[in-house]
Amino acid sequence: MRNALAALVVVAAAGLAASGADEKYTSKEGKFTARFPSDLTVKTEAKKAGAIEMQVASAKDDKENSFTVMYVDLPAAAKAPPKAVLDGIEAGMVSKSGCKVESTKEITYGAAKYPGREVLVDKDGAKIKTRIILAESRVYIVFAGGPKGFGATDAATKFLDSFETK
Repeated sequence: MRNALAALVVVAAAGLAASGADEKYTSKEGKFTARFPSDLTVKTEAKKAGAIEMQVASAKDDKENSFTVMYVDLPAAAKAPPKAVLDGIEAGMVSKSGCKVESTKEITYGAAKYPGREVLVDKDGAKIKTRIILAESRVYIVFAGGPKGFGATDAATKFLDSFETK
């Protein structure tokens, strides 16, 4: 499962941008909203990694900056403590992408206080800030990143902060 989730992160880690006004994107199936830059087109796709199907919503600008929300529903048989799930996703994300972890911290998300983790990674100068949220049996991976340290900017954090589950 770690490899599948890592593949999800690597596949979606392609890019988005910061711009003026943001547009609220709603996924009824994914039960989330996020504010993508209004001048970008949000693309959705399903990705398979073994038996796991991941849903991805992402946008990318001409500077290779990206904002992405992906989610996967964990199989019922995949009962594990939240820390183990978060550890596995983070480790898989790092090993598959070859990124170096700059910082990682435990977080709680929303009124339900879902367990989560925020990770900032560097890949050859490109910074990607990721929030992994375990909402019952669904894992959301929300990230913004790009060259020249984009993932460490206020614009990236603004996108991450705009994410809401329904």
